[in-house]
Amino acid sequence: MEILKCIGYSGVSDGKLDTFEKLFFAHRSIDYFLGMKYAGIGILDKMSPSFSGSAFAVFTSVAQNIGTALILLGSIVYIITICSNRKFYTNLNAVTVNVSIASIIYGVYWTSYFILTFVWSDYSQICVLTNYFEVVVHTQVLYAYVMVSFNRVFFIVYYRQQFFKSLRWILLCIGLQWIGGFLIPLPNIFISWMECLGIVDNGFIRLYTLVTILIIPMIILCFANGVIFWFAKHSHQRVLPSKATQIQTTNTASTVVENENVGSTNGAISRRDIRLLKNILLMLIVFIVGWAPVYFTLTFGNVQQLGSEVVPILALLPTFSLACNTFLLFRCNNPLKIHLRQIIKKTFTRVRPN
Repeated sequence: MEILKCIGYSGVSDGKLDTFEKLFFAHRSIDYFLGMKYAGIGILDKMSPSFSGSAFAVFTSVAQNIGTALILLGSIVYIITICSNRKFYTNLNAVTVNVSIASIIYGVYWTSYFILTFVWSDYSQICVLTNYFEVVVHTQVLYAYVMVSFNRVFFIVYYRQQFFKSLRWILLCIGLQWIGGFLIPLPNIFISWMECLGIVDNGFIRLYTLVTILIIPMIILCFANGVIFWFAKHSHQRVLPSKATQIQTTNTASTVVENENVGSTNGAISRRDIRLLKNILLMLIVFIVGWAPVYFTLTFGNVQQLGSEVVPILALLPTFSLACNTFLLFRCNNPLKIHLRQIIKKTFTRVRPN
């Protein structure tokens, strides 16, 4: 009965579980497993007598902490590098810094929660808040990546409009993302308190979370990337004939130069954004691999039918997918990579003995 108290239920008095208590026990166990509440250690030993937690549970716990540390380290380095050099003050870098900030909050939240769950004996006192902020940090991270593609769509399609190149537009996009990240999970507050008390096991909130955190961002990303692909392809096709026609005609030299400049600019945008788009698509695939199994299992699956080794692996996927995407931010930013290589090269040159 000790495990029931650990997961927030203190109503067991006669040492026996009735049907209601068993349902509550199963639901909170799922929440702890797939919510990474205990990072794979301790709780697995209590849940499965046949499971040897000495090796595998320690491995999952260490892996969880390593993944979180990589997220924090990569995001901090990215932000410091961008903010410390004015040549990196661009719209694209601004929205990717926003992604890094959301990733840092994700890492700080789960690190704090990992510590809190072991020092706070009565989880029910903070159950509603932690359930809400858990969804908030996940929402902010996913929609921060959505905002990158969303911003690029307007920047490319409406490239003649200065507003979509301005700092006001960037701040508006980021502000809407953070406001939405706190508003979207609000239904969790009104329903989670009943689930935390074991009054109801509401499948609606899990379906709502799946749709808002996973399905909608995937649809937006696919649509935005499709628009960028289409526009980049057709604009590049329009530029080449236009340049050839203008050069062959007897227009003034200024007109030729003007059209060549426009053509080269549009061509550069197409190549740059196609390269960026490929990296965003790779990030999308990593997100699907990392986050879809967890939320689909929470919504439609039966966790009790999964092996005790499978559940903590599922719980690790979101953290490591975010860690991979954090370092993909470096991969798709060539000027930043060159700058970091120069810093590393200078550092090793200074410390190298003569």
